[in-house]
Parts: sequence; structure tokens; C-alpha cells
Amino acid sequence: TFYKTPTDISEAMNGVYNTLFVDNVHSNEHLAANLLSDLMLGGGGPDDVSAKNVDNFQDPAEDTYQDLWIETYNGVLRANAISEAVEDADYALYFDSRSDAEEFKKATLGEAYFMRGFLMYRAARFFGGMPLILSSDAQRDVPRASIPETWGVIASDFIKATEYLPSRTASSFSIS
Repeated sequence: TFYKTPTDISEAMNGVYNTLFVDNVHSNEHLAANLLSDLMLGGGGPDDVSAKNVDNFQDPAEDTYQDLWIETYNGVLRANAISEAVEDADYALYFDSRSDAEEFKKATLGEAYFMRGFLMYRAARFFGGMPLILSSDAQRDVPRASIPETWGVIASDFIKATEYLPSRTASSFSIS
């Protein structure tokens, strides 16, 4: 695999974070959720047809929310690839001590599991049950899982993340 050095892993993790950005304004789940609620009225002029459609629960193009779906799975697949590459890797050559290398490895695994869980959480709140693609070589044309199965995987990812990430309190961070 490409992910051989800690720099490779850090750059790949940036790719996971990049999937949090979605191009289509209606794929921003907060804006879309507000438009779908009674909190916001969609569109105020002739150029706001798409916002009016969302507000009226209409999706004439049938891809209004496609960017959120695509970016979720781009991030999930990247997080899968990172966790698989890091799982059995030895980074001792890149650090001053074996414990530093192990700390990097555990933090990276925790971050990858957290981000996969977060991306699925964000999408599941919007779409409901999601196809569960839990490894980089898994089938990609799987049907949606049930909502309880989806949330179970999300919870499992968050639990795994807490097992790997360092335990820190808010007072341990210095802000200057």
C-alpha cells in the first residue's frame, strides 16, 4: 500500500477530513435539515428554485443530496485504508522510541475509527440506514443496513476510538 510512513498516514488522514466538505449547498446536512423543518423558509427569489424544492420536500433532480452520500463514502473508504495500513505497521524507525511509534499508531487508529464513525453518524442522521462498508476491499454494492445495525456500527467505531485515543482532560490543553 501507499501508506508506509507517518507522513503518508498524516497526509491520508487529511484526505479523510477533506470529505467533511461538500460542494452542493443542500448536501450540507445542517442547512438541508433547517430547510426541511419549519425553522427556515426556502427561497426568496426566482433564483432559489432548489431551496424552494428542498423546503417543499421535492427532489426533481434526484441527486440533491448526492454530494453528502459520495463524500461520506470517500471518507469511510479512506479511513478504512488508513486503519488497515496502520494496524500491522511498525513505525519505530521514524520515532525516537518504540513507545512514541506505538503512541502514533494508537492515535492514528483512534482517529480513523472516530472519523469513520463520525462520517457515518452525520450521514445516518440524514439518510437513515446506510450500506456498511467496513474494509477497503469490501463489496461496495451492498444494500442499506437497518437503522439499528447502522447505529450499532457507529457506536462500535466510537468505542474503538476511545480505546485507542489518549485519555486527556480539557485542563491538559494549553491555550495561548
